[in-house]
Amino acid sequence: MSINREKLEKKFREEFEKLNAQQQQAVTTIEGPVMVSAGPGTGKTQILALRIASILQQTDVNPNNILCLTYTDNGAIEMRNRLLKIIGSAAYNVRIHTFHSFCNEVIQDNLTYFGKLNLAPIGDLEEIALFYKLIDSIEKDNPLKRFRGEVYYEKDRLKSLYSLMKKEAWSPSYLNERIDAYLAELPTKEGFYYKRKYKEFNAGDPKPAAIADEKEKMEMLRAAANLYPRYNEMMAAESRYNFDDMILWVLDAFDKNKNLLLDYQERYQYFLVDEFQDTSRSQNLLLQHLTSYWDVPNLFVVGDADQSIFSFQDANVENIIEVENKYAEELTKIDLINNYRSTQNVLTAAHRLISNNNLRTVLPENDKPLISANTNLQGISIEPIITEYANPAQEAIDVAMQIEYLIQQGISGKEIAIIYRNHAQVATITTMLEGKKIPVNTKRKVDILQLPFIQNILLILNWIEKEKYIAYSADDLLFMLLHSDFFKLSPLEIAKLSMTVNAKNRISKEDTYSLRRLMGESLLPKTDLFSQPNGHSIKEVSDVLEELLKASANNTLQQLLELVIQKAGVLSYVMQSSEKPWLMQVLNAFFNQVKEENKRNPELTLSDWLADINTMKKNRLPISLYKITANDEGVNMVTAHGAKGSEFAHVFVIGCTQKIWDDNNKGGNRNYKLPDNLVNTSRNASDLEESRRLFYVAITRTKTHLHVSFPAKDEKDKEQIKSTFITELLEESNLSITPKQVPDSLLTEYLLIQFAEKARPEIELVEAEYIDQILKRYTLSVTHLNNYLNCPLRFYYQNLIRVPAAKNESMAFGSAIHWSIERLFTKMKDNQNIFPPKEDLVKDFNWYMKNNREAFTPEAFTLKIDYGEKILPAYYEYHINRWNKIVIVEKAVRNVAVQNVPINGKLDKLEFNGKQVNVVDYKTGKYENAKKKLVPPNDKEPNGGDYWRQAVFYKILLDNDRTNDWQAVSTEFDFIEPVNDEYKTEVVQVNSADITTVTHQITDTWQKIQNKDFKTGCGKPDCEWCNFVKSNNLVVTLHDPESDEDIN
Repeated sequence: MSINREKLEKKFREEFEKLNAQQQQAVTTIEGPVMVSAGPGTGKTQILALRIASILQQTDVNPNNILCLTYTDNGAIEMRNRLLKIIGSAAYNVRIHTFHSFCNEVIQDNLTYFGKLNLAPIGDLEEIALFYKLIDSIEKDNPLKRFRGEVYYEKDRLKSLYSLMKKEAWSPSYLNERIDAYLAELPTKEGFYYKRKYKEFNAGDPKPAAIADEKEKMEMLRAAANLYPRYNEMMAAESRYNFDDMILWVLDAFDKNKNLLLDYQERYQYFLVDEFQDTSRSQNLLLQHLTSYWDVPNLFVVGDADQSIFSFQDANVENIIEVENKYAEELTKIDLINNYRSTQNVLTAAHRLISNNNLRTVLPENDKPLISANTNLQGISIEPIITEYANPAQEAIDVAMQIEYLIQQGISGKEIAIIYRNHAQVATITTMLEGKKIPVNTKRKVDILQLPFIQNILLILNWIEKEKYIAYSADDLLFMLLHSDFFKLSPLEIAKLSMTVNAKNRISKEDTYSLRRLMGESLLPKTDLFSQPNGHSIKEVSDVLEELLKASANNTLQQLLELVIQKAGVLSYVMQSSEKPWLMQVLNAFFNQVKEENKRNPELTLSDWLADINTMKKNRLPISLYKITANDEGVNMVTAHGAKGSEFAHVFVIGCTQKIWDDNNKGGNRNYKLPDNLVNTSRNASDLEESRRLFYVAITRTKTHLHVSFPAKDEKDKEQIKSTFITELLEESNLSITPKQVPDSLLTEYLLIQFAEKARPEIELVEAEYIDQILKRYTLSVTHLNNYLNCPLRFYYQNLIRVPAAKNESMAFGSAIHWSIERLFTKMKDNQNIFPPKEDLVKDFNWYMKNNREAFTPEAFTLKIDYGEKILPAYYEYHINRWNKIVIVEKAVRNVAVQNVPINGKLDKLEFNGKQVNVVDYKTGKYENAKKKLVPPNDKEPNGGDYWRQAVFYKILLDNDRTNDWQAVSTEFDFIEPVNDEYKTEVVQVNSADITTVTHQITDTWQKIQNKDFKTGCGKPDCEWCNFVKSNNLVVTLHDPESDEDIN
């Protein structure tokens, strides 16, 4: 025997002797099916490696006759590394695979059979385009077809269904058969028949409405399933596949080619599967094909149903139960009951929790707490602590304080973990710990498309593309990108530039000025020996942008992006940033995305790529990058899913309310309803059971000290219900809930953090003389009034500075509708009060759309044209016999004063009944979204809705117009887009109280504008202009969201 082999056998014996009786049984029982139920901390990973070594020692089997299948690539790597320590170089010959890598190897070894040489994995963008194409191909009478609104609504539902069909190996015919059987049994199912007499229905009668609703859902599923073959044909036509396809291809090949199956069955004599509870049905079918050569296979599966937490990836815990049933007589079942991680108190509490699950696989005699077997933990009897706080603020403060105390006591941060359900729960705690100079370890997936850094690069590229298309058309983008940190220009300088453009355009009768033109005509700053250009003047920035615009004509997309990074101050900004390593990662990830898409499409243009980026944003498809903050002594911030496999001395499980932990965090489930008779669907277990398993994983990361906490109320002071799992931890135990109150004095730090997120930002205004010139001739319109009341910064930028604004699709479509209706009434008046035919209405709409085509993408233009041509004729037919013909259209009302405040307005249409006037305003967009804008002042909207205020403003405007003696009696909002083929109108009758309220809003807002009180924003999280000034570091101070006190 060689020295090396002796060393390896000695190593094996040493490791084997460390095992307990159950672990040794799992290692030495190498014949027949064996199932090991391995709870948390029971050492399952080690026994897999030792079992392989045991097989090689006890038999003359070759290492490459052993197949080990794991759930993840990391699992496969860890397994091989453990084997190397025990059996040496023979570990390289053991076939260790994930299910997908095994199938890929089968395909690559048999390319002549599979014929997949020209196939490539489908990219995310390609997949979106393919589903769009699939949806476009749906016949008009298909229930999945949509003609308005979210036309591609079915995309995510179809994608989810087809992924599930692949993982569960369901065919369309199987689903159709199951749907038919389900519908046939529906009248006898709970919830679909009356249990007692109700109106004309007797007990036992079917519920027609419930059955009809369920049938509609099933027909939607049927229609989606029947599109599956077409989807596969489209994938094949594009020479694309996804990873789930590989398993199906191999399953199909094994079914059709028995010789191929036999080849692989004869190769392997021993099968080992790790994390078996996380396998899908198709993976289990693959395993069944391979092992079916033997009546009693040498199959070893290890897992724990109590830790199955990946059903969102279609993991199927019932695979464990199926193996138990299939090999009931031959199966050796081993429960690892000794835990080497946690104290007995933690394990007892964990068992109390998980015993509430029905879908479990532990032997009845072992359905009791795991046994704490770590000798270093003997004698430690610290009970889990359950704490109730008043709100999340109190919880965050106290947890941070407890961690600070532990660090002060010499506890290493790496032995402390905060385990949470979603990232938002720990943002404040992380900031507080960092403020205390306590390092943290975090790993968070970031969508770099949402970072201001990347958004500013995209602004430059979008500006280049738009200016290439139509010169001097992208001033709206130019204004934004000039504020980026790349150029270091003064915001006041940019504001004055915009105001100068507006002033010149008012004076000029022939020339049209733009920001780009004015920048190009500006002069370089004066220089001397001691003062040289630094690249940060208006002229220098203009020269750079013009150079990039010129370069875009004869450089590839990758070359252009490289030039932008080098020339536009991007690289300089990165190198001077305190976050340089992170920003370099971001920049590389961004550039790599361009390279990958360019590789897929060598002819990719800037226009195409920017369209792809917009598609990604629209479909919430990120360019993901993990932002990792790592420190050897850092406190660990981990999600419950990410915590699996880890262990810590002190664990804080936070935010334990029903809403956060029990409800599975699935949000609005848009997936198709599935019948309850599908084989092996992992949805048989309730969502609550999986949430309980996740909570079980969280608390069993604990070695000694477990802290579970929950807030009684949320941030908005709304009552919260504690998690079901806290109640279960308390049942039949000595544990209790400890209410804890944090002193108000300690809330300051938390409030400062919250303040920065919600504060109203203040900016520096341009010099007073510039604003005074504008205010001298300023008059107030209802649009300006609404903007000011919504956000003074919005008013400042849009209505005073008048930031250039591009036409967008919604505005251009709405203008086309307005134009065509205005033309309809003008033609009527010119034609002796006879309306022209509806074809004229559509013709004028199309004319306007074509003359404003630059506002639309090609796809959106076609869609909006089709939509307009659909709704306008029906709108005409609905109103033609209702319209008042005594009208004035597009009436401009000027030179009106209300309590010395000059106001103006342009009204879509005035309808007359004598001197009484009904003002008509046309609205495009969804009626449902408009309803909340029609409400008068209330507790939620103290200023009232924008449309309500518009109605009152129009009455005030007309009633104070001294050039006419009209009396405004009402304002009517006419909604052009139908709701279920019905055209809606809303009439607002204005009373004296309404007039008093809006008059006060007019005078109060006017006074604030005259006082230049528009430098502070609203602070709302979704405010475009507040976010703009915050993202571009334009804030000079922050104001309390609810008061005027400053924090400097």
